[in-house]
Formats: sequence, C-alpha cells, structure tokens
Amino acid sequence: RAHPRASFLGMVGVSAGSGLLISYLGAAGSATPVGAACAICPAWDVGSAFGAMSEAQPAAERAMLAQIRSRFVRRNERLLRAYDSAAVDACLAAQSLSDLLAAHAPFAMRRRGATGDEYFAAHDPMAVRRNVSVPVLVLNAEDDFVCPASLARPDVIVREQPGALLL
Repeated sequence: RAHPRASFLGMVGVSAGSGLLISYLGAAGSATPVGAACAICPAWDVGSAFGAMSEAQPAAERAMLAQIRSRFVRRNERLLRAYDSAAVDACLAAQSLSDLLAAHAPFAMRRRGATGDEYFAAHDPMAVRRNVSVPVLVLNAEDDFVCPASLARPDVIVREQPGALLL
C-alpha cells in the first residue's frame, strides 16, 4: 500500500518465519507476486527441530516455552478461549515445544479438533519446496540450536531446487 507502483517485491523469513515463507512460495508457485526471497536459519522440519531441542537444549526450550505462554497464550487467552478453550488448556499444560505446537494446531489450522500431525503435514516446507518458482537465498548457521543446518537438508536443496543457493 505504501508503494503501489513498486516493480519488485522481495520477502525475508527468519527461523520459523522462513519455513512459512517457503511454504507460502511453494503453495503459491508461479502465481506469487514475489520476485525473490531470503530464508534465514529456516525451520525446514519444525517437529524434528523442536523434538531434538528437549534433549540438546533443555534450558533454552524451557525459556522459549515460558515466553510463548506468557507473551502469546496468556496475553491472548480470552480471545483464544472464545475459539477453543480445550486447546488453550492444552497449550498451557504443554511440557515441551513439540507438545505446544501440537496443542496449538486448532488455532494454526483454524479448525477445532485439528491435530499436531495435521499441522506438521500442512506446514512442512519440504513438501512444497519444488513448487517455489523464484530465486531463494538460504542462510543457515552451523551452530543454530533450534534449526540446525542439517535439517535444511543441504544435499537436497542444492541438488534439486532450481534457483536456490544455500550458504
């Protein structure tokens, strides 16, 4: 809206946001108005990343879980309960990030009763990445403790994804 005559639109996603970026670009395919994108420390496999975090970084996981509860669930509790009170209870009772992701599925999928498995299937960037039709620069830190570079599957991205550059 601010620049309606702009001839170029680029997008950047960081961490989980980059997973959403790739998912959007893959779902939109050639119909996207985006000309190029950059995915920074992408969350290619959120279920695996957060699942591994329980063992590799338990203190970081506890801190992230506490922040999500206080800054999102508690701050929006009245609105969320109006939609699905049982899902709010499940989010507040979650003992891990994986549990929280599964519990929040009804909100993310906009359907009461949605499951974690449905959420992960619908938001797996690897499932739709072949439909991405614009150049994407993928930057991943070797020591990213949430989404390590190994989850980006560099062998697959570099070999099979036209227009992608993984650094």
